[in-house]
Amino acid sequence: MQARLALEVQNCSSVQACGLGKLFLTVGALTSPGFDFTARSDRVMLHHYLKLQSKVRSLQWRHLHGLLRRHRLSLARASALAESPTTVRPEDVTIGLHADPRSASGAWRGQVRAWEAFAEAQAHGFLLDKESYFSGSVFARYADLYWASSTRADDGFWLNYGYLCPQDPRKLLPSHSFAFASIDEVLLSKLVVFTQPPGYWDSLEALAQALPQSTWTVWVDFDLTISPCCFDYFSFTELIERKSTGDLPHVVFRDSPPEDYHHHCANAGFVIVRNSAIGRLFLELATEKRSWPGLPYGYQAAVAESLLELLGMESAVLRGGPPSYSSECLPHLVLGKPLGGSSYANYCMCWRQQLDRLIGKNRDKSRWVHFLRSREGPEVGLLLASFFLYRGSGQKDRGRGAGYLPLRAWSRAKHRRYVEAWMPPDYNYGGPCALLPLMLHWASLPHRPALIYEFLSHRFPNSMPLEVLVNGTTQEVATAYRAAADEGRKSWHSFLRRYADFASIWRVHPEHMDEPAQQKLDAAACNLGSQRIWLLGGYTYGSRSTSVK
Repeated sequence: MQARLALEVQNCSSVQACGLGKLFLTVGALTSPGFDFTARSDRVMLHHYLKLQSKVRSLQWRHLHGLLRRHRLSLARASALAESPTTVRPEDVTIGLHADPRSASGAWRGQVRAWEAFAEAQAHGFLLDKESYFSGSVFARYADLYWASSTRADDGFWLNYGYLCPQDPRKLLPSHSFAFASIDEVLLSKLVVFTQPPGYWDSLEALAQALPQSTWTVWVDFDLTISPCCFDYFSFTELIERKSTGDLPHVVFRDSPPEDYHHHCANAGFVIVRNSAIGRLFLELATEKRSWPGLPYGYQAAVAESLLELLGMESAVLRGGPPSYSSECLPHLVLGKPLGGSSYANYCMCWRQQLDRLIGKNRDKSRWVHFLRSREGPEVGLLLASFFLYRGSGQKDRGRGAGYLPLRAWSRAKHRRYVEAWMPPDYNYGGPCALLPLMLHWASLPHRPALIYEFLSHRFPNSMPLEVLVNGTTQEVATAYRAAADEGRKSWHSFLRRYADFASIWRVHPEHMDEPAQQKLDAAACNLGSQRIWLLGGYTYGSRSTSVK
């Protein structure tokens, strides 16, 4: 039966069908008597896998060619329009985020109000989307995946498929082996398989709904925080405008520096998308990948692959010829490993290599996508999880990461002390603002959002009461952020009067910002890039140390 299914999979007609077939083969093997769980290789499966790799790349190549033919004229017009020097007004920018109603009014409400307060301070629009875009039902958990119907109208379709129908209430085993599976049009239209709860995709679909409502949409995760020191001194317009070239991109994204641990490539904590033919195509490429089964990290992987596809199309539109990206990384997403499972680390390695090939290591060859270089400019999304996994330079006197995630045995206080050891708030290091990057991304860390609130309150104890951060109104949160900024700047300027040489070490000269903007962020003590922190390799200060193993 496995051989019959393998032959059917080789004749798959879409990326979704190929991925679903490969998944059925893997689960079929797992649920077949005599399966060897210790096997490390299988020549037959490897041969089958290599042929399937070529097939999915070929299918996606044809799909991208079709999109290019359909959109080439509008893409060319949008690209030519972007070359005209212009400025971005604050009111042209909307900060948006998606949260389910329970999170928005519950534990995360403080973060939602912080972003709303920042949007008001900078004259940006603000949008909180609480809609649920996934209406299907999860009916089983096989191979640690979420098996679900695509929509509510499709609920119950799985009852006609024994290998999908659960045999017990725990939903861990199917009634029949997947070796009897066969892929048909019903499955392709009604079955979706996710690595995370299906609602995680709602954020991407909410962005697609929000895009037409504003010229620029900044879509943020609510575990992204902005430094209080920068609250009144920073605007997202400064990340959109490219002073070096005078043109405007269509997508703005934080680049993944080499220190970011491998499972978080393209996890910027935010993305800026322009309401243009190019911006809309980028979201079309990302949202259509929801039907691909078992996509690791869900829409994060969809966004990463869509960025490569968009860069490939840019080359075709501006220079002629076919798209310059041939889906080299795609098999890591939809096929995983030959014997089952997936490695997002392998995908990220491929992703970084393709970025280097497409737009160079300096990331300056693309007009459509602007990659923010966190080590060279203000840090716009420092991934704290990387600190917990960072291994330093190998020298014994350098700070090192904790080495694994998540650290469930660590208390919130220990997590906070560890982060503070990398970014001490003490006067000896310039006070609470000096080593606090413009934005921090708390993805993958446990104890959120309480950890975020406690981190800020502990850093600014006189200005940011915990009760205000958690339960305050938008106006009360804004007042607390401004008071903290005043406290931090006074400490920073006092420090500089005593140690003037420190400023030349701390200051960053970002290429994408003009001198007045740099001076403004200097005065606010929020022009810190991540390079200094990585070069120092961490700290040991009092009870806070990054040498914890």
